[in-house]
Amino acid sequence: MAQPQAPDVQVRWTCDMADADWERLQESGKIRGRTLDLGTILPEGDDPRAVHAGARQTGGHFDWHVQYFTPPQSPPPDYVKQTSERLKGPVGFAALLESVTSFAAVGRVDFKISFRVSVDDYITVLFQERGPSIIYDFSPDALIEQVGYRFISAPLGIQEIAVIYQHNLKEYAVEVIALGTISLAIARSVPFAATIAVQVVERFFSKRI
Repeated sequence: MAQPQAPDVQVRWTCDMADADWERLQESGKIRGRTLDLGTILPEGDDPRAVHAGARQTGGHFDWHVQYFTPPQSPPPDYVKQTSERLKGPVGFAALLESVTSFAAVGRVDFKISFRVSVDDYITVLFQERGPSIIYDFSPDALIEQVGYRFISAPLGIQEIAVIYQHNLKEYAVEVIALGTISLAIARSVPFAATIAVQVVERFFSKRI
């Protein structure tokens, strides 16, 4: 099975929350008006990604935004270390989300999944089609290096896929927009996003022999 790098993931959902839970969250992060910033949680274990989380109160609802990303190679600032310690790492963060969010009541969950595929390891047919003649009238040696598709009914709730061939870096940058479901596991390893990344690579790329 083709295994892309661990994807960067942004997850958004809206849910109800009791006033007591919102007040408890305020003790775990910083409040600016109606916006809560829980800060960045450093990676632990096999998952190399950090997590940044926050929520915004809009009327009687709370809009959550959780981002999973590969942190810089440089040592983290002290305040980031303190945030991770305060929230007790990714496991503590998962427990905090579980305690304040009724995951069973969450409906639409929006995923933005980004990852890179090495040109040295994979090939794709996505750039083999020619563009319209007007392009080649402008420049006969033009090359297609970006493609994007929107789907009406695709597997796994995938709505959009965009692929950019970054020739200077010798890699393909892939971005997927999808609708999915949320579970407690999403606070730890985002399995839904990892499944989509694997499926996209297997469907649209081939391993070089």
